[in-house]
Amino acid sequence: MRKPPIPDFKALHAAELQASLVFRKERKAPTVPITPELTTKLRAKERERFDEVIRQKEMEMNRIKEQRRKAREEEEALEVKELRKRSVPRANEVPDWYGDAPKKGGSVHS
Repeated sequence: MRKPPIPDFKALHAAELQASLVFRKERKAPTVPITPELTTKLRAKERERFDEVIRQKEMEMNRIKEQRRKAREEEEALEVKELRKRSVPRANEVPDWYGDAPKKGGSVHS
């Protein structure tokens, strides 16, 4: 009895690989290169507009802060003025009835 020959696996695999490569190549469509559209100029203009809006908002906020600071300084100045006005001792007027009041007895000189 004769033994069947040992199959050549390398050759079988190579044939299968070759067949699948041919099949793939037939199905593949060539890629067509396209030129990329660069939007750097458009993006720069948009960024410029955005920066301008931000600058305007910052200027407005600074203006409001400055107004608040001035108002607060004026209020503080008025408060200081009022406190100084109150803290200065002033003589009170002598009431009219004081002249008619009896004098206190102290030393008697005759």
